Amino acid sequence: MFGRGWRIGSIGGVPITLDASWVWVAIPITYTLYVRVGLTNPHLGELEALGLALVAAVLFFGSVLVHELAHAAVARAKGLPVFGIRLLFWGGATETPADRGGATAQLLISAVGPLSNGLLALLFWRLSLAAADPFPPLAGVFGYSALVNAMVSGLNLLPGYPLDGGQILRALVWRATGSRTKGSRVAGWVGVAVGVALAGIGVLELRHGNAGFAIWLAFIGWFLIQAARGAEQRERLRERLAGGRAVEAMGPPPPLVPAGISLTEALDRYLRGHEGEVFPVVDDGRLVGAVSFASARRVGQEDPLRPVRDALLPSDALRTVEAGTGLDRVAEIVASGRPAIVLAEGRPVGRIEADDLARWLARASGDPAEPPGGDRPAAPGDVGPGR
Repeated sequence: MFGRGWRIGSIGGVPITLDASWVWVAIPITYTLYVRVGLTNPHLGELEALGLALVAAVLFFGSVLVHELAHAAVARAKGLPVFGIRLLFWGGATETPADRGGATAQLLISAVGPLSNGLLALLFWRLSLAAADPFPPLAGVFGYSALVNAMVSGLNLLPGYPLDGGQILRALVWRATGSRTKGSRVAGWVGVAVGVALAGIGVLELRHGNAGFAIWLAFIGWFLIQAARGAEQRERLRERLAGGRAVEAMGPPPPLVPAGISLTEALDRYLRGHEGEVFPVVDDGRLVGAVSFASARRVGQEDPLRPVRDALLPSDALRTVEAGTGLDRVAEIVASGRPAIVLAEGRPVGRIEADDLARWLARASGDPAEPPGGDRPAAPGDVGPGR
């Protein structure tokens, strides 16, 4: 779904990934804060100014993480899966299905993000008042954090995809009309309108000499326009995929590791050379879990003859679907960057990846030819985690 990244940990079982693009914004933000702190507090030494800048940067990115964790917490409270949180150059993304749980659930999930930033703005404002007397430079950092969170809250309430305001508008229309498709289309149209308006204001600001602000507005406007158009395309794609079932698109299952064989045999026959992969583990043909090279080697260091069932990964290591599951739901899993394992009566019978969905779309469109690599129909992996 996104570019490369590094997993930095997990909170409540939700994996947290730092996207490679994050570096491009973390460094300039920290440097800008360093310059700002130095200019507003000329009596501080360079190390003190750098330390305060780092504190401000950590508070900024911590606020982004709190925003995404709020989405994840409400999604889980509503019984929806959360595949992970990714911190990106423009903010963050909580990977959770954008059409599950009904309109009310989606409304609550979307609204809690800006609400969390609003509460953080109040918290940092109070902290800035408390720190004003003992250490004014720190009060300035808290004041900056309060302003940033207030701006993030306000920006996210703009009614344009993929901002939370666009998700809120989509959920409201969906709830009022009973049609998820209408909600997505209205949110897409409004998102384009908001993007055009922001870009237009940016042009006017440029004529008044406010180049930096103008470029920022134009970028946000362009981003909203592209995102809104992409949302409409994803909705059309979702509708097409909803007509298919997992059994129609699946390829052969991955190698199945017997639960009773030794870890040494599993490493030699299945896992070595596939260090980054996760393999299904079966007992009498039925799925009982998953194993990886790392888990097998870790447990096998103590006793290499222990059975594979002693080295199983947590239950969410594999994403599974039933053979009759709609392909729109399958695409949500594929969008998280992992294949979907297809089960029939508890037995793995197939695997679905993005290319399998692309081939199904090509067949459904009446094109008997397989889509060539790199030129497949509008990325099925783009359907799903839409927050």
